[in-house]
Amino acid sequence: MTTVLKPVLASRPHPTCRHGHLRKSSPASTRAVARTLTLFVLLSAGPIALGSSLADEIRASRSETRTRNGRTSRSYAGEVTAILQHSRIRADSAAVTAEEQAYHFYKNVQFQDDRYTLFADRLTFDSHTRITRLSGGVRLADEARTLSAREVTYRQAASTVNAKGDVRIALAGGGHVRANRWFRSVSGDSSVGSGSVRYRNGENGTLTIESPALTAYEGGDSLRFTNGSSLAQGAWASHSASTTILRDAGRVELEGEPSLTRTGREAYTIRATASMAVLELANEVLSVVNLLGSADLTVSRKESAATIQADTCALKVDGDQVSLIEAQGNVRIHIGSNEAGKSSVNGGSSLISFNDGEPDHIRVDKEGSLLHASSDSSLVIDIDGYGLTLDLSGSDLKTVRIDSAGLCRLGGNQPTHLSGDRVFLLFEERKLVRAEIEGHVKGHVRESGADR
Repeated sequence: MTTVLKPVLASRPHPTCRHGHLRKSSPASTRAVARTLTLFVLLSAGPIALGSSLADEIRASRSETRTRNGRTSRSYAGEVTAILQHSRIRADSAAVTAEEQAYHFYKNVQFQDDRYTLFADRLTFDSHTRITRLSGGVRLADEARTLSAREVTYRQAASTVNAKGDVRIALAGGGHVRANRWFRSVSGDSSVGSGSVRYRNGENGTLTIESPALTAYEGGDSLRFTNGSSLAQGAWASHSASTTILRDAGRVELEGEPSLTRTGREAYTIRATASMAVLELANEVLSVVNLLGSADLTVSRKESAATIQADTCALKVDGDQVSLIEAQGNVRIHIGSNEAGKSSVNGGSSLISFNDGEPDHIRVDKEGSLLHASSDSSLVIDIDGYGLTLDLSGSDLKTVRIDSAGLCRLGGNQPTHLSGDRVFLLFEERKLVRAEIEGHVKGHVRESGADR
C-alpha cells in the first residue's frame, strides 16, 4: 500500500530519557541531542525544509531512516513520486540527506515540468540551485526535438539544457543530429552542438553533413554548420567553411570558397569551386547546384572534358548527371578531347546542355566567339558574332548558327572567309559541307578563288 509521508506535528518522547522523567545532561550534550532529534523528525516526516520548500509532497510504497557517522538520511522505494518546486519526478527509489540539500532518484526516472519531459536511470535535484542532473540513457522531448544523451544538466533558473556524451537528436519533421555535446537556452532562439557533429536528413536520408560545430535555430528548420564542414549526397561531396541547411525550403548554402565534386560510373566526374554555392533539393535529392561568384567547374567523362568559367553558374542535375548549365557574366567555355579536338567559346549569358555527360549544345545570347581546332588540324575555325549557337557530338563540331554580324574564318584543308547578318554552317567528318548566309553576304574561298 502506498504511504503518504507528511510533516509530523506532534512532539515525541526524548529518546535519552525514561518516560516521565528527565535526566540531567551538560549543555553540549543537550545541543547534540537536539540536532539529532531535529534531523530525525525532519527525515521521518518526509519532505525536508532545506532553505526553501524542497518538496510539496513525496509518496512511496515504503521508506527507511538511517543515521551513520553523524549523517542522517532517508531512502524511499516503490513507486516513488515527488513534487519538487513545480517539477514532478517519478522513480523506483530515492534517497535524501539533510546536509546535501539534494534528492537522488534511481531507475526508471521521469522528470517533468512546464517545459520538458525527461527520462533517465539516475537523477539528482539540488533544491538550493534548482539544478537537475540526469545520467544513464537520458531522453528529453519537446515540440521541436527528441534528444538522448549519457548526461543532461537542466538549470531551471537559467532555463538551459546541457547534454553531453553521444548526443542524438531527432528533429521534428525528420532529420537526425549526432554530437558530443549539446547546449540549449530556452530564452534564446537557438541551440548549439559541438564535437564531431553529424546530420542526416531522415532515417534513410542520403544527405549528410559533418562539422565540428552546429547552431540549430528555433524549431530546427535552419541548421548552420561551422568551423569547416563537409557534405555528401549520393555521388556528390563538398567542403566549405560553413554549411547552412534550410530544411523547409529544401536549400543548402555553402560559404567560404566551397569546393564540390561528383564521382560516379564510367569515370564521369564534376569538380567545381565558387565564392558561394547554393544547393536545391527535390524530395531530399540534389536537383540544382548554383555557383555564385568566380564559378569554375569541369565536367569530365572518359577522355573528354568541358570547363566553364563564369561569374555565376546554375547546374541542373537529372539522376546522377548534369543535364544543363546556365552561365552568367563573363563566360568562358573550353571543350576538348585528344581524339576529336578542342573548342573555346567566349561570351556573355550562355546555356550548355549535356547528353550522357558530354556537352552537345551551346547557346551564347549576345556577342560571342568560337575557336575550334580538330585533333589533326584539318579543320580550324575562328568565328565572331551575336547569338552564337553550336551543336556538338563529343568534341566534334556539327553545326554553327549566328543570329547577326557573323564573321567566319576557316583554316586547315578548307581556308574560307565568310560574313553575313545570319550564318549557318554544317560540318561532317570535320569538313564544311554546307554554308547558308543571309544579309550583306561576303565571302571568299581561297581554295577555288571564287567569291560566294
